[in-house]
Amino acid sequence: MKKTYNNYEIFADENIYSVIKDALVLKIKAHLSMNPFFSLALSGGNTPKKLYNLLSHELLSWDRVKIFLVDERVLPPGSSDLNWKMIEEEFLMYLQKKPLTFPPVNIHIDPEKACLDLEEVLKRELPVTHEGIAVIDLMILGVGTDGHSASIFPGNSAFKEEKRLVTVTEGPPPFEKRITFTFPLISSAGERWFLVSGHDKKEISGKIFKNTDRELPAGKISSFSPSIWFLDTLSLPEFII
Repeated sequence: MKKTYNNYEIFADENIYSVIKDALVLKIKAHLSMNPFFSLALSGGNTPKKLYNLLSHELLSWDRVKIFLVDERVLPPGSSDLNWKMIEEEFLMYLQKKPLTFPPVNIHIDPEKACLDLEEVLKRELPVTHEGIAVIDLMILGVGTDGHSASIFPGNSAFKEEKRLVTVTEGPPPFEKRITFTFPLISSAGERWFLVSGHDKKEISGKIFKNTDRELPAGKISSFSPSIWFLDTLSLPEFII
């Protein structure tokens, strides 16, 4: 089911993971038919795990895909709670053709330097706007029950960042220190796709679609066009059905 509400483009389906997987595969194939590389930024957390597992079975030209990480927790290498470790275990390790991957480096030693280094990598590997902002073709994003997206939480330091592309910021315990893509970098992307699932996301999805809270990071990101929402039927607000 495709819907438009308050200028939000929404896809809702009981099998939303298959819907977004198929859409992403088509997007990558179409892009690579005309360009040498496709750039993709992935998010961590529990919601996208099934998507990554489905993608791991797709026989694409993954060696022509550049993969970045939207946000990461400041933890030692090998920690089971790292977003990048989840992406490796659910997705990357199964691919015969390996993507070009650019996770943050030495984040646990010096998070600030890791952010600056990642900014340089982004500018080296991607097209750059006149304002010096790297352009990623597509970002896969999520939304928390508090309206956060990436590691931009309501009122945290990243919410106010207007110049940096990647910054150190704060999140709730137990992962209080993080690094994250910022609004300037997220807004420059070719497209932003939100993946939302579960009954506990229904209330926050409704607030975002009705624009009742201007301080919700996911709502602000959705104002950057084009942004597309993929929701399962459990997270879809009743007023959209």
